[in-house]
Parts: sequence; structure tokens; C-alpha cells
Amino acid sequence: MKLVFLLALRSLSRNSRRTAISLCTVAFGVSALIIAGGFVDALLLKLREDTIHSQLGHIQISDARQGEAGAKDPFAHLLPTSPAAMAPVAAAAGVRMITPRLAISGLVSVGETTLSFSGQGVDPVREADLAQGIAVIAGTRLQPGDEAAAVLGEGLAASLAVKPGDTVALLVTAANGTFNATDVVVRGVFSTVSKSHDDVALRLPLATAQKLLRVEGAQQWLVLLDDTDATGDALRRLRGALPAERYAMTRWDEDADFYHKTAELFARQFGFVRVIVLAIIVLSILNTMTMNVLERTREIGVMLALGDSRRRVLALFACEGTLLGLVGAAGGAALGIAAAGALSAVGIPMPPPPGMNHGFDIGIALSPPLVAMAAAIGAAAAAAAAVPPALRGARLPVVDALRAVN
Repeated sequence: MKLVFLLALRSLSRNSRRTAISLCTVAFGVSALIIAGGFVDALLLKLREDTIHSQLGHIQISDARQGEAGAKDPFAHLLPTSPAAMAPVAAAAGVRMITPRLAISGLVSVGETTLSFSGQGVDPVREADLAQGIAVIAGTRLQPGDEAAAVLGEGLAASLAVKPGDTVALLVTAANGTFNATDVVVRGVFSTVSKSHDDVALRLPLATAQKLLRVEGAQQWLVLLDDTDATGDALRRLRGALPAERYAMTRWDEDADFYHKTAELFARQFGFVRVIVLAIIVLSILNTMTMNVLERTREIGVMLALGDSRRRVLALFACEGTLLGLVGAAGGAALGIAAAGALSAVGIPMPPPPGMNHGFDIGIALSPPLVAMAAAIGAAAAAAAAVPPALRGARLPVVDALRAVN
């Protein structure tokens, strides 16, 4: 086997230009897979974390009886909002923080303009960590101690033609069926990953929302974890710590329909890129190995005439293709890692995606599995492409091979 390897290495060095072109093809193909895959992973990672840190948290906890009441009585079964009630969840391993939320909807007015809104009562202190996916584009976030204040989604603020410091009136239907209203000062304007959400969204302090709705408590506890990948383990621990008949729990990806559809779209697009890169590598190696077989037909005849087996001839050319794949894949991995680091340092400016108002800068998310997968695809494609020419060379009749004119 060592002799086959040395002969393959010597054969590749005969035509250094052709070998270099093949190596570059494999290397650029592997690096393209790394950069494209890392770009997609970075986009999905940003979308995932923005979805978690702007709307859903990692885990949502609600009263198990709320499902029975449904939309007819959304305030029938609320969770307490005291630190003591939330302490068992806050003390669980992997939990960074827990915060209550109360859904509120109604009408918001300024001057002669009246629009509907869908809002949330939040704890300004606890939301500081959870709301990292919300970009404040004007003014500030809700501050501790705020009462008659609110922050508006970008689309809602634009429709009302208000800015930070303006006053708007809120009118809601309280839990007991009566109307309630209050004036709040616009503290800031925010933007999330969803433009449709920003067109109607409004956030105000939990205490203010409770007064407007004339309720005590919250509809949900949102749990933020230290690690998104540990969501499943954390959910199992919380279900073991809290009684199932009292608390219902869901994880973020059960409600992230937009994220799942986007991930599926990107997966199919990246799959198409893989097919293109594979085709390029296979055609390049196939061309190189075919030329090697044609130029060395008489050499193959001499080997067979001197007693070398056809299996050894096959192994020789297969080894050449494998060497091209391995060396090219290693070079491509190094090139892809270097290019990914440079692009991440500079940042890739992205235009606003569909459903968003603002663009953002993105990098390349590298991971060992991604680099290994790209290198394996490049090496395997090159090795597979060498098989047909190798079979052709191994099957040459000895007499015809010796008569060939190279």
C-alpha cells in the first residue's frame, strides 16, 4: 500500500499545473461550503436569538386551566407575580431570569387619530435582559419606576405620528367588562424582527396594565436560560419541579412558526449550493483523472504485462483521486476558516429582510461540525470522481494498452 501511495504522489507531480487546478477547485469548493453554511447558520442564530429575546423567551409558563377558558375569558386564571411565587423557577439550574407578562389590547389615540393596539404589560427591570432582541430606535426603554409610560412599535408610532415625549390615550376593556382609560407618555420607539408586530405593538409597565385591566397577576411567566441549546433539559427539570395540573409549559420553538419556515427555506437553498459545489468538484477531478489515464495508457499496459494486478492499477488511480480530495479539502478548510474570520471581523451588511424595517450586519458562524462536513464532502466527491477513470484504466486490455501512442 505504501508503494501505491508513493506512485500516486509521483504521478500527480508529473503535471503540476493540472494537479494545482484540481486542488484549487476542491479547495475553493470546500471553502465555499464553509462560508455559505456559516452565513446561513449566522442568520438563523440571529433570528433565533432575536425571536427569543424580543417575544417568546426560552420557556413560557401559564396556568394549565387557562386553556379551558380560552379566548372567552383570558383573565380567568392568572399567575401570581410576586418574587416568592416565581422563586422555584428562578432557582432552577440553567435559569437566568423569569419575568411575568400580561397581554393587553385596545385603542390608542392621539388627536383625532385612533388605532387598535396589541400590547404587553412587562416588568421594566426584569425585561432588561429578556428584551435584548428589541432595538430601541428612538427614546429609551421603559425605566424602573415608570407608571404612566409606554414604548410603541415603529409602525404604530409612525401611524400615530408620535415621538418620545408625546402623550397618547389608551382605552381598553377591563376584565370585568367595563371600559378603562389612561394617558401615557411615549418613552421610546422600538423595532423587532417582525414588522407586522411593530405595526400594532405597545409595551407598558406591568402595574399600569394591571390597573387598566383591573386584574392582579399575569398570563405568562417567561423564562430566560443561560443556553438556548439546553432548553429541552431545562424544560424537563421545570416540569419535574412544578405540578402539571397547575402549570402548563411550552418551549420557544413550539410557537416560532416564522423561524421554522425560514430555517427550512435556508436549508433547501444551502442544499442546492451543496449540489452545485459537488458537481464542480466531481467534473474537475473526473477531467483530471481521465486525462491521467489517457496519457498513461502504455504505462498501464507495462504494469499489467509485468504482473501487476488490475486491482493495483485501480488502487493507484483511486489513490490519486483520494489524495487530490484530501489535500484540497484540507486547504479548503484552512481557506474557509480564514475567510470566515475576515468576513466576521468586517461584517456583512444585510438589507432589511421581508417583514423587517431595518438591515443589520452579519458574520460567519463557524463550528467544527460545519468545517468537518464541508471537508468530508470535498474529499468524498474527489475520491468518488476518480473511480470511473480508475475502472477504465484497470480494465484496459494489455495488448491494446501496449500499442497505445501517448
